[in-house]
Amino acid sequence: MLNHLVELMKESLREQSAETILEGSWKVEENKRGVWVSQPLADIVSENIQENEILEVMTVGIKVDAVSE
Repeated sequence: MLNHLVELMKESLREQSAETILEGSWKVEENKRGVWVSQPLADIVSENIQENEILEVMTVGIKVDAVSE
């Protein structure tokens, strides 16, 4: 999943950049991990669902060298 996300971020940066990105200079950093707990809302969720969802949260930073054209 992380590799897929990184490739999508790279493609987005390539499309938006007005500079030339040096392809060999990508640096990927996992910045933060945490846990987010989703509690179902009693008004909209069936009473049969009693468990909370626990999701892992991670932010990813990408640094790259670029040169002006």
